[in-house]
Amino acid sequence: MFQYRRGAAAALLTDPRAIAALASPVRQEVFDTIEAIGGTATIAELAAQLGRPADGLYYHVEVLRRAGLLSTAPDGRSRAGRPERRYRIPVREGMRVSLGYRPREPRNAAAVRGVVGGMLRIARRDFDRALAGDAVIDGARRELWAARRTGWVSDADLAAINRLLRELLAHLGRPRDGSRRRMVSLCFVLAPMTARPTRRGAAPNRATERPPRPARSTRPAQRRTGRSTRPARARPGRTAATSPRAGQRRRRPARRR
Repeated sequence: MFQYRRGAAAALLTDPRAIAALASPVRQEVFDTIEAIGGTATIAELAAQLGRPADGLYYHVEVLRRAGLLSTAPDGRSRAGRPERRYRIPVREGMRVSLGYRPREPRNAAAVRGVVGGMLRIARRDFDRALAGDAVIDGARRELWAARRTGWVSDADLAAINRLLRELLAHLGRPRDGSRRRMVSLCFVLAPMTARPTRRGAAPNRATERPPRPARSTRPAQRRTGRSTRPARARPGRTAATSPRAGQRRRRPARRR
């Protein structure tokens, strides 16, 4: 289920089935909250931390358990000492979980895309809630911030960016204590951009090119009337003057009541 690398601070998750279970934003919140509050939690503790009803969390916890992402803790008691089922993330103590990317494996790639999509939805929701509240938005204790940058980097710059991102994750991975009483979320995406300059003299794409509009006629429009302006055709052997119906209105047969 989990892969461990020598010297790594996180266990690598590569199983597509297990990764797909984290596509749900609610299950991501449950999983992240268990990590943040010490690696184990009860349903009641999760509900209090997430602000969700406990009844709505049982299903998501069970999905994570069946996928192998959660297991039942041996003690089986709440923090108050009452008998209650506790759930834990089955990794080595003190380790976090990281997604393992396998771009050439379709199932893994699809599962990872689903998880990233859920991350972005959670980030948008968290930002909207904080923006509507009283979050600190400037100064050294700023806690609400969103930004996007594109730029050119060298190999040394890219190594420095990855080092700083790992430091950020390490700060968030510290356990809760007396001085750490505020929970924050951090979501980032680092991706290479492939420049595709427009080729000069390239043939237009006939499949997507819109056909030209027909030129409008300069002749004055004729006024439409109920009668046709074309002369009536004469039947063979008769002329319009000798036709018995010429100049007569067509009578409709009377309806029977």
